[in-house]
Amino acid sequence: MNIAVCDDNLYMATKIEEIISDCFQGDANQYRCEVFLSGEELAAEIEKEPFKYQIYALDIEMKELNGLETAAKIR
Repeated sequence: MNIAVCDDNLYMATKIEEIISDCFQGDANQYRCEVFLSGEELAAEIEKEPFKYQIYALDIEMKELNGLETAAKIR
């Protein structure tokens, strides 16, 4: 399972990544988590590989492309 975490706050993105790791009990064979620090960064990755991620954790309030706008691009 591929998971994308998108948050412009590195501390929060890291915390979310840790929570995800705890959910999978640290078994890296069960999941892959990638962190993006902007909606633009995630949107660019999705343009390259549209079906890469099964789960998205998005921050709603980001500077340029916010979480809702990023979600619209994902859809």
